[in-house]
Amino acid sequence: MRRQLFLILSLGLNICLLILLVALPGRIRSATSPTATNALPGTNVIRTQVVVRKQFFTWDELESQDYHSYVSNLVSILCPPQTVRDIIVADVSQTYMLRRLTEIKDPMEKWWLSRPDTNILAENTRQRLQLEIERRQLLEVLIGTNWDASSPPPQFEVCLTGRILGDISAEAQKQILEILERAAQRRGSYELSLGQDATEDGRLSGYRYLASRTRAELKAVLTPSQFEEYLLRYSEYANELRHDFQDVELTQSEFQRVFDSVFALREKASVAKEDQPDYAANIAGIENQIYQSIRVVVGQKRFQAYRARIDPIYRNALYIAGDSAGSQKVVQSLYESLQNLEVATQAVVASTNLSLREKEARLLALQLQQQSDRDKILGNFTAPTEPASPPLPPSADFIQDHRYSPGETVDQIAARYGIRPADILKANPNLDFNSLRRSSIIHIPPPQ
Repeated sequence: MRRQLFLILSLGLNICLLILLVALPGRIRSATSPTATNALPGTNVIRTQVVVRKQFFTWDELESQDYHSYVSNLVSILCPPQTVRDIIVADVSQTYMLRRLTEIKDPMEKWWLSRPDTNILAENTRQRLQLEIERRQLLEVLIGTNWDASSPPPQFEVCLTGRILGDISAEAQKQILEILERAAQRRGSYELSLGQDATEDGRLSGYRYLASRTRAELKAVLTPSQFEEYLLRYSEYANELRHDFQDVELTQSEFQRVFDSVFALREKASVAKEDQPDYAANIAGIENQIYQSIRVVVGQKRFQAYRARIDPIYRNALYIAGDSAGSQKVVQSLYESLQNLEVATQAVVASTNLSLREKEARLLALQLQQQSDRDKILGNFTAPTEPASPPLPPSADFIQDHRYSPGETVDQIAARYGIRPADILKANPNLDFNSLRRSSIIHIPPPQ
């Protein structure tokens, strides 16, 4: 448990032993000097005052479950105050990290719910705060108020509680804590190493590698059922599914079936080599397999709601389809038409051979062509002015959403949709356009 304290403890012990070695010869000389001896009465035998005692000790002799005794033991061997503080702060902090790991109510015990119970979330927060207060109070009692609180111990979302993870042995709990601490250190080092020119895909690839490394370490400690429970609660794949299914509630069985398919396929995609000529086709095929596996589990209606949440183009296709949204053929045809429009639009915007006026003309022509394709797809269907409960329609203030791509400017986005840049800024008051991430949603208002 305290392996990571080795360096601190070694330093402290070396300092303490050095003090003892310096002080001990002087004490022996003092004890054996003439002024410190006595002659036994009636004899010439000199009786010295030297008391022989063991000068070696083990760490077990210093350590104590009672922190007050622990501090006294360290002080008794003349450890410097700063060394005592370092040792005690690290030890107490690790003790409380283990308590956070094993004692706090976990909001993710019902991992199939897209939104955890708010009461459990509140209790989780209260328990975390209470343990942190206790940690600080104990340190103040042991070493005063001047201990360094500038570097609090890492906080983990993981909780080893519940029917399955709550049965983990005490030794395995300590091993898991060490694994999570190492994972946090690796993540911190990785983030410090990222340069300004790191791409979003590159960053995500690094995070995925770190997550797979942590999973491998945990798998060696946990039983198969415990490892599966851990993945369902805390893996990036499970978090992604809970986010994407916020508009589609799944049962426990449905979520696990979807997760099993997605996990296997995502892991397959993660080992694909980008330098292979068929890499893009392979990834596209895997994504299609994921969609098909999800459709089989949740059915067509809920699958549309799922796709609408994760893909603004699909959501727009549903909105345009209106009452025809129940027809997969109509929705899919509209979706493909809108995808083609998006690809063609991006090509026009990125072109360096067209003037601004020529780009505007091309974009307008694309919009008109897409409108013509839309009418053909819908055929004789006439959408009502206000469609009756279309699945997940966008706000009435926006005609659609745009997913940001790195490098785009507000002017380019405005030109694409035939509106003014000021209209986009006004429609998105909470967005910082100087720090948008890939796929950030930008609301596109109707032309004024």
